[in-house]
Amino acid sequence: MIWYKTGNTWLDNKMNEIMQFNSELNTPAAMNSPLTDEERETLHRRFKSINLLLTKVAKREAKKRK
Repeated sequence: MIWYKTGNTWLDNKMNEIMQFNSELNTPAAMNSPLTDEERETLHRRFKSINLLLTKVAKREAKKRK
């Protein structure tokens, strides 16, 4: 999944933290966490939704800068 930067420093920093958490969901440590497979899959779907929203925001902000 490609994550977009919006240009807002605060939001981009928070998104970096989310991206790191998202990538950690596939590690062996996450497999042994209290989360079930279904819960991890739900998190992946939610992260995709967040990414779609951020893509829209990034495109809108890019248009404003031009």
